[in-house]
Amino acid sequence: MYKACIIYFAVHAGWKGSFTIIIGGDEVKNGKPSPEIFLEAAKRMNADPSCCLVVEDSLPGVEAGKAAGMKVVAVPSIPKQTMQYSSADEVINSLLDLRPEKWGLPPFNDWIDGTLPIEPWYIGGPVIKGFGRGSKMLGIPTANLSAENFSDILSEQASGVYLGWARLSTKGFYKMVMSIGWNPYFNNTEKTIEPWLLHEFEEDFYGEELSLAIIGYIRPEANFPSLEILVERIHEDGRVAEKALDLPIYAGFKDASFLKSLQTPNIQNVHSRAHSSRLALGSTAPCGVCLLAICDFFAYCRRSIFERIISGFTLAVSLENLKRHN
Repeated sequence: MYKACIIYFAVHAGWKGSFTIIIGGDEVKNGKPSPEIFLEAAKRMNADPSCCLVVEDSLPGVEAGKAAGMKVVAVPSIPKQTMQYSSADEVINSLLDLRPEKWGLPPFNDWIDGTLPIEPWYIGGPVIKGFGRGSKMLGIPTANLSAENFSDILSEQASGVYLGWARLSTKGFYKMVMSIGWNPYFNNTEKTIEPWLLHEFEEDFYGEELSLAIIGYIRPEANFPSLEILVERIHEDGRVAEKALDLPIYAGFKDASFLKSLQTPNIQNVHSRAHSSRLALGSTAPCGVCLLAICDFFAYCRRSIFERIISGFTLAVSLENLKRHN
């Protein structure tokens, strides 16, 4: 994409000031998997390529970053294809899982008691029967919603374990922990939503209206070597959510208007996506260059996640620290 267009979008989103350089595809001769755009970005920032960290969602981008002699973290844009990104130094499920301290950078300071506050989103509908595994196999009864009703939402949300508040139309409010994903232990072929209300109910409530406010993130989806370890981890997720939801940053959402009204809000109001365009962003700090973020404008992540990344990486970092880590 032309640099002028990229700058327009960056200015419109309020992000331009976070970066030292912005490079458009019209400024290099060859596109990815050629390393030209990465090397040019490093050159303009007066950075050694070996001290640059690339964040990429595409295979050509990963190949280009490695060809440039840089460290590469891959965030695959296509689910369930992580094995194809084996050339990357690290493959993560979502930018929510990016841990800059692994690369000698300052850690994000927004994790609270094992949870990450996120931009809230809301869903609701009648409780349906699931696969029958929650109660029978795991001893963890889930209140399932039809994934067909939320296909657009599911496609935008990273697989993983979340926390939030739930309301059943005739019973009241409850803390909840929720899994979104493919359940790799059971090898699901469909992405599902499985909320676990942290309360013991005496009877089933199929057909009852369930409203959910999803407000925090706990961990990425993972496979487990045994059913026992899976159950143990689910219970640990429940304990984390139970404790965290008492914190002021989460507790207030129990009174969210959506939970009280049982009306699904306009999804566009709670799901925003960055504009998709090819670009290279360079971020520097007073002590030196710390990040080279090469991406599709993080097209498949929510705006709040992208802003978390660019704000986190404008902190002062010394090149020596990054070199020692490598």
